[in-house]
Amino acid sequence: MRRRLPVWRSLAPEFSVDPRFVTVAGLIAAVALGMVFESPRPEKPVPAWWGIEEAAVDLDADAPSVSKPTDVVLVPESAAKLSAIFRRIGYRLEAIRQGARPVPRVFVTVMPADMLMLDSVEHRKTVFFKSMLPLILHVNEEIVEQRQRLLDLQKRIRADQELSTGERLWIEDMADLYEVKSAGADELLRRVDVIPPSLALAQAAEESGWGTSRFAQKGKALFGQRTFHQTSGLVPAERPDGERHKIKSFGRLLDGVHSYARNLNIHPAYRQFRKVRAALRAQHGEETMIDGLTLAGTMLRYSERGADYVRTIKIIIRANELDQFDQARLGTLDPGA
Repeated sequence: MRRRLPVWRSLAPEFSVDPRFVTVAGLIAAVALGMVFESPRPEKPVPAWWGIEEAAVDLDADAPSVSKPTDVVLVPESAAKLSAIFRRIGYRLEAIRQGARPVPRVFVTVMPADMLMLDSVEHRKTVFFKSMLPLILHVNEEIVEQRQRLLDLQKRIRADQELSTGERLWIEDMADLYEVKSAGADELLRRVDVIPPSLALAQAAEESGWGTSRFAQKGKALFGQRTFHQTSGLVPAERPDGERHKIKSFGRLLDGVHSYARNLNIHPAYRQFRKVRAALRAQHGEETMIDGLTLAGTMLRYSERGADYVRTIKIIIRANELDQFDQARLGTLDPGA
C-alpha cells in the first residue's frame, strides 16, 4: 500500500495505481539555416506533466508566425544560426520586457558549442537569455498548473466536498514528487511554487559562464548541481583530493532546469527560500510573479562563496534588468495545432 499523508488520511482507504506515460511526438525534420529539429528524449521516465508536445514550423517562410504558437524543439548547429532563427521568428527581448509579446515556445536542447565566437559579449548574453527563458517558463507553467489544482482541491476539502479516487491519488503523487512525508497541505503548497525567471537566469549565467563552461557544453548542466552517483556527472577539474562529488549532467537543457527547480523546492538547504517565497505569495497573491531579486538573498547556501555569491547574483539581475522577465509568459498553445 502506498504511503499517505496524515492530512489526507481520511480521503481514501486504499487504492491501486495505473501506470501513466507521456507520449512524445516523433522527430521533426526541417532544414532552415542549418538547424536540426529533434524530439526531446529524457534520460529516464518522467511524470506526464514533464513532456513537450511538438509541432513543425515553417522557418523557410518569409514571415514565420508566432500568433499561433506551438512547441518547437531546436538542436542548434551554431550560436550565430540560433540567433538568426530567433530574429526570424520575431523573438525580441525588448518586446518581452515591455510585455508587448509573449515568449515563443522554442526550446533549445543544448547550448551551441561556439558561444564564444559571437561578435560581442552582449550578443552572447542575448542568445543565452533567449535560449534559457522559454525553458524556465515551461517548467514554471507546469508548476503553476500543479499548484492551481492543489489550491482548488484544498478549497473543496475545506468545504467538506468529497474528492474522487483519482484526485486523492493525484495529491499523493504530488506529495511523493515533492517529498512531503509528514507535514500537511500547507507544506506541500509551499513547495509547489514557481522559480522567478530573473533568479534562474542569473544563476544559470553565473554557474555556466553564460553557457560556455565544460559542464554546460558536455553535460547540459547550467546550474552547477552536485551529485555523488559514480555513474553520472562530470568531475570538476579542481576537485580537492578526497572529494567524491561530480557535477550532475543531463540529456538536454530542459532536464537540468527541471532538476534545478525541484532542488530549490525540496532541499533542506533552501527552506528559507521557500519560506520567503510563501510570504511574498501571501502578500501579493496568486496572480503576481514572485520577485527574484528578493529571493536571491536566500541563496547563501547555494555556493561555498556564501554572501559573495548572493551579491554576484543580485548584480547580474540588476545589470541585465532581469527582473523585467519575472512577469513574462509563454505564448498560449494553439489547440488546433
